[in-house]
Amino acid sequence: MLDKSHCFSKQTHFAIDLSKWQKTVDLMAGLYNSASGCIVQLRNEEFNVVATSHSPGNFLKRDSHWPLSGDTFCRKVIETDQWLYSGNPSAEDRWRESEHVKSGPVRSYLGFPLHWPDNEIFGTLCVIDTKKSDYDENMIELLGQLALLIEADLKHMNDLEEAKVLAITDELTGIYNRRGFLTLAPQCLKSALRAKFNSALVYLDIDNLKEVNDHFGHQQGDKLIASLGMIFDEQCRDSDLYARLGGDEFVILLQDVSVEVVESVVSRIDQAFQQILSDSILSNTELSHCEPADFGISIGYKIFEASDISDIEARLSKADALMYANKALKKSTAQRSKSA
Repeated sequence: MLDKSHCFSKQTHFAIDLSKWQKTVDLMAGLYNSASGCIVQLRNEEFNVVATSHSPGNFLKRDSHWPLSGDTFCRKVIETDQWLYSGNPSAEDRWRESEHVKSGPVRSYLGFPLHWPDNEIFGTLCVIDTKKSDYDENMIELLGQLALLIEADLKHMNDLEEAKVLAITDELTGIYNRRGFLTLAPQCLKSALRAKFNSALVYLDIDNLKEVNDHFGHQQGDKLIASLGMIFDEQCRDSDLYARLGGDEFVILLQDVSVEVVESVVSRIDQAFQQILSDSILSNTELSHCEPADFGISIGYKIFEASDISDIEARLSKADALMYANKALKKSTAQRSKSA
């Protein structure tokens, strides 16, 4: 998802043309005949100058910063979420004691709030001068229009981030899809190789999902699939990578593991899924012809030594084969039980 704490002055986002922002603040300084035109970002309780004009006498440099806690014009703008204009703050009781006026060079300020697409504050767009000003309504409105252009850039960035997430995320479960897993897994394996960690690949498949779909409809089957995604979120570690590969098949890549760790993860997932089945499926009389053992998840896993250099596709193939062996064993055991 979009990282709103991203510092634009340190590392420009790929979707933002900072040179365009630079041209905007240079234009602002020229149009308003001011010492400074700037875009200020609010992040981590601090204001930070992302772009500032190249105009003579500009006292604000890129990366200039000051705390949110101070009595400043930018703070007033974001607190009220309204534009602010003071053409002669030295003559105003509200501002004459402000540090940037009393001890600093600010003698005029015009600023508009900037918003993320969800309307959360991004920062401010400001025209600041070392001399008094007398901007008319048209000049004030003009800065408001420029602020809308900056917000359009932020929306463009947000839209691209959402598109990236959608491309690698499974819509039903909210976890990674096959593309996301195959994109991220090789990096995890490289990290494990460098750190000399054993890793494990766990392959999972929901048993007899067709039976559930036939009796209750695909909506109930989708709920089971989605519930398994939620179980992974609850039971897996932050360092684990998990995904829905498609249909009712899932995979988990665990790093720095032992047999005991993998067995513990698998057991917790199995128990949590069995509880969901008990609450939603197994008590239903329409499935009285089925045994509880007919439902659940089949799991296969394989632990790979740190020195193993096999790629992710080869590892998936091995874990997949073990999962199907587990499924076949469960079916055989269930059939023998029914025959007896």
